[in-house]
Formats: sequence, C-alpha cells, structure tokens
Amino acid sequence: MSFERSQIRFTIRMLFHDVSPSREECIEKISAALQDEKGRIYLDANVLIHCFEMSSRASDDLLSALGRYDSRVGVPIWAANETWEHLKKRVPKKPLQSVAGSVQKQFASLKSETSRYVDDNTIDGMTRDEFQTELGKALGSVEELVKRISHHEPSINDTTERLLPFIDQRRIASKLPTILSEVQATANWRTAHRIPPGYADANVEVEQFGTASISGQNKGKQINPNGDLIIWLEILEDCVRQEAEHLIVVTRDIKKGDWAYKPDRVRDKNGRPHQNKTGLTLASPLLVYEAEQRCPSLKGVHVVTVELLAQIWTQQRVDVRDLAAALQSEEAPADDTGETSTKRATSPTYDDEYVAKFNSEDIGFDPDPDKPLDVIISDLVTEGWQGQNQAVRDIEPELTTLDRSRRIQVGRGLVSAANLGALEPAEMLARALNDPDIGRPLRSDLIIGALAEVYLGTSGEPKKPIAKPSVVEELFNHSTADELTEAYNVVLTRLKPVRREYLALPNDSKRVIATEVVLNDNNILVNVLVDGNDLLEEDAPKSRTLHSSGNDIELSIDEVFELIAEEFVVPSNWLKHDLDAKSKIVIPDLLGFINWGPKTGVFLR
Repeated sequence: MSFERSQIRFTIRMLFHDVSPSREECIEKISAALQDEKGRIYLDANVLIHCFEMSSRASDDLLSALGRYDSRVGVPIWAANETWEHLKKRVPKKPLQSVAGSVQKQFASLKSETSRYVDDNTIDGMTRDEFQTELGKALGSVEELVKRISHHEPSINDTTERLLPFIDQRRIASKLPTILSEVQATANWRTAHRIPPGYADANVEVEQFGTASISGQNKGKQINPNGDLIIWLEILEDCVRQEAEHLIVVTRDIKKGDWAYKPDRVRDKNGRPHQNKTGLTLASPLLVYEAEQRCPSLKGVHVVTVELLAQIWTQQRVDVRDLAAALQSEEAPADDTGETSTKRATSPTYDDEYVAKFNSEDIGFDPDPDKPLDVIISDLVTEGWQGQNQAVRDIEPELTTLDRSRRIQVGRGLVSAANLGALEPAEMLARALNDPDIGRPLRSDLIIGALAEVYLGTSGEPKKPIAKPSVVEELFNHSTADELTEAYNVVLTRLKPVRREYLALPNDSKRVIATEVVLNDNNILVNVLVDGNDLLEEDAPKSRTLHSSGNDIELSIDEVFELIAEEFVVPSNWLKHDLDAKSKIVIPDLLGFINWGPKTGVFLR
C-alpha cells in the first residue's frame, strides 16, 4: 500500500475541511447508517470486555440494543480472542469497597464533629444528647447496609452466559492467515508513518521523519501490540465481502487518537460553534481514506463510542436506562476527598411578594460568552451527557445568584437535557422542586421553564409535548402545591383552548385513564385506545414508531405502556389496562404513535 503526495494532500484537506462540525448532522448520519440494511456494525474488543465492568443489567441493555440490528453486527475474530483472553485472566473485583470505605470515614468524621459543635439549642425541639442518639441510629442503619455491600464481588456468570453466545453468533468469517501476513509485513511501516489504527499501541521507537526501529523501551503494549490493526483489517475484509455502504466501528478506545479524533468545537442547532463537551468523535481521516480505497461501495465511515450509541438509542425510544446509568456513573468526577461532588444551592430569602410571570420572550436565550454562568446554562442544552452532567454540577451551587430569566432558562435546560437521556439534570430538577427551603421564587421559575420546554414551541405557542418519565413525574406531582399554583397557571393557561388535544395536563386532577388494548389472534399489538380514540397506527413513519429495530419485537405490556406514557406525557400510573403486567406481546416494526398535538385536529378526550 502506498500514499502518493497528492493523496496525502487530500487527506490533510479532509482533516481541516470542517473544524466545527454540526453534532446534530453527525448524529443524523450515524443514526441513518445504523438503520441502513447495507450498514455494518463492528465491535472492538474493549466494548465486549467492558460488559464485565458493568452490572449484568447494563450489559444486557447493550447486547439487547445491538441485537436489534441482527446479522449486521459483526465481531472480528481477534476481538473475540482478546475478550476470551481477558475472561481467563480476569481478577475478581470489589468495585464498591473503596466507596464504602470513604462513606464509613465520612460518617465517623460527622459523628466526631457534631459531638464538638452541637449544643442543646442548636436544633429546635431536640437536646444535644437526643440529637447524638438519633444521628447514631440513622448512621448505624446506613453503615450496616454499607458493610454488607463493601466486599461484594459481582458475579460475571449472567454476563458470560449472554455475551459468549452473542459473540459466537456474530463472529465474522475472516481469513486470518492472510491478514496476519499483511500485519507482519506492514505493521512497523504503518507505525512509523502513524497510519491508524493501533500505532499508539505498537512497541517501537518512532524517530523524527518517520523512521521506525524496534526498541527495548516500552513505547506501547508489550503483548498484542498489533491487535487493533488485525481487527481493522478483518473489518475491511468483511466490508468488501458484504459490499457494505456504511461502516460503523464501536469502540471505547478514543483517547489515543489512532481510531478517532475529537473536534475542539462543534456547531449547535443554530450553527454557532461551542467547545466540544458532547463526546462527539469523528473517524480518523486516514482510516476513512483506507476504508474507501479497499471497499469502493462505502459511503460513510463512523467510529463511535458506546456512550454516543446509548444517546442515539435513548432518542429512538430504545430502553437502555441501566446502560445509561452505568455509563454516566463512570464519568462523574471526584473532588479532593475522593467523593463525588454534591454541592447544593444556599437558601435565598423567601419572597412573599414574588409574582410568577412568563412571556414569549422567555423562550429565547442569548448567552453572554463573557458570563461563565451563561455558558454553563447553554451547556445544559448541548447534546452530550458529559457536558450536561458537568453543567449541573457547576450551576447548582450558583442557582440562587441567578435572575428570573436565567432561572427559567435553567428549568428549560434541565428538561431538554433529561429528554436526551442525561441523568443528573433530571435529578437536580427533582431536588430543587422537592426542597421548599430554596424558596418559592426559585422553585416557581424552574417550574415555569420546565413547563415551557415541555409544552411550548419557540414562538411561545402550544406544541406536542416531549418529556421523559422522570420529568413527567415531577411536573405532575407538584401541580397541587399551593405555593406553585401561580407558576403552573402562567404557562398552562396557554393550553386551555387546546386542552382536549392532550391526554392529560399537569394541573388536571389525578384520574384513571382507562385504555383498551387491541391484539390480534397471534398476540400481536394492533392498537391502544382511550375513550374510543386511537393512540397507535399501523405504518407509522420511523420518527413515530414504538421501536427502531427494523424487525418485529416482543415487549411486556408494562414496557408498552411506559412508551405510551412518555409519548403522551402522562404519569404511567394514570394509565390502566386489564392485561397481566408481565405478559409479552409482539410489536410490529411499523406500529407507531398517531400524529397528534396542536394543529393536527386530533382530540384525545
């Protein structure tokens, strides 16, 4: 293989063609490639191995979601081999031991410090001795639970039983002898010229101007330094054989830069560049070039992380909640004590003269780049879990310093981020709304922003709502609180003329929504009706289907109703049916939700 000077210039132009790509456009391309029947999805060894570093439920989420693409998922033989080697040598771990130890130390410190500073008049209605007794009881109960889990060693049996057959069924038919011969002949040359993938793993000395020589120094992996290259050549061989049009490599190996690179900046929906906190990565241009040269049928090459896949699946209504929780817990930063930061807002002065108000202008937000808090607020609507979760950690301690307009924007941003699957924004919203001590003005403005994001479009007019179950629960639960009634009314009064076009609204009295589930003789779901009104339809467009697997799938009736509750923005416990909650029914590929919402002419009640 040779790279002529003109080809190198072409590759350099590719690198700098778009220094600020649009994340939305990139996600759309990846989503389309995943759904295309000529798209091939390949799993790196580190993705398979990571299944053993998560709970079995999170691993099951990952494998189930990948299983929706059926035979289009391929596992290179070398990736399977590396997974098997890891499994044989894996050392049992106690992942909770360190955290449990830290908690126990913090509890001991709390007991010590309170014994020094708490007096009889510190807590109303409780003496110092009574407080110490109650604190000891409370901490004692928690400490007992902590001790019970501190030495827990997760069993890998469930994961192994699921993963190994998954690998065996999708192992690609590679011609390993031919591939290994090419690796032996070209690996050092590729490393010398930093041709991806795997040059960062190679155990060679790379000198100036690209001369490679075997070195005794540890410049990379001592064992299996060319594993990435073997896997890559297997992938290319399979793409040629399958005449693939889209190549998607799923890997966790994105920090070394020899598979993918992370753009410094990405453009938002309005075309404005922002620092890339989204987790978006792009395939190395040299990888793209080599893939297109070897496989002329290719139209696109993508290198994506499991995290990015999980975000795409979340937007496609694929249930990967356990996977999302596992991935996001891994990214949470620790403070100087080794504990995850849990700072909270200080309590503002209660404002009895506060008047809830909302104008259409409150929908828009033009952040001032010179104000750090404005930048953080805008990060909440950046489509990436890492940036959104970090924004929550940064902004929560500063909530009480914000003016009314920015508090409304925080409420909007928390809902927007939660709808994309980020966990910490939904948790922050729940903490704030459930804490009366932070004051009526702050809680009211957060509610106003949250409701506006769910129910109003960019012009301030009613729209089809969107909200995750965690958000729906909070919005409906707090609608009866007297101190928040005014905040609910300033937004929801805009929906009065079209209230029949929504299945329920947060300020409705709690009620039972009786449903009729229609199944055919083969236990295939046909429709769900409320008061004779259809909620589902056959041959729905992809944007409104119940799932995006491309095949009929089986779900429990509870899972179906969770999807319905999310789509129509109602608490799931308001929806009632007369089927066994755990009974499984078949969901046809194109069965989806009706086209509903304001201006569709569809009434739901």
